[in-house]
Amino acid sequence: MGMMGLWITHPKGKHPLIDTVQRDYAFLLSAYNVEPGAMTPRINEMTDFNIWTFNSRVFPAITPLVAKQGDKVRIRVGNLTMTNHRSEEHTSELQSPSSI
Repeated sequence: MGMMGLWITHPKGKHPLIDTVQRDYAFLLSAYNVEPGAMTPRINEMTDFNIWTFNSRVFPAITPLVAKQGDKVRIRVGNLTMTNHRSEEHTSELQSPSSI
């Protein structure tokens, strides 16, 4: 528990391998096990979680990632949990960098 965040370093000038984007989002995934009625999580728990957070916020307090149609959007995800996660974006059109 304590301070956490992503360290993102941007190049000084335009880089040939980094596209210019209109929106750049970064968030951290965290997971906790909080017993019913408890005020703090069980910090030694490694696999049995019941609360998942984006930037330390739980639904419905998570802000949506907003972009205009045609915008290039970069999404950076830091996974602080002990498990792998499937990514599921709800959008009308999405192209991953490997398909562009």
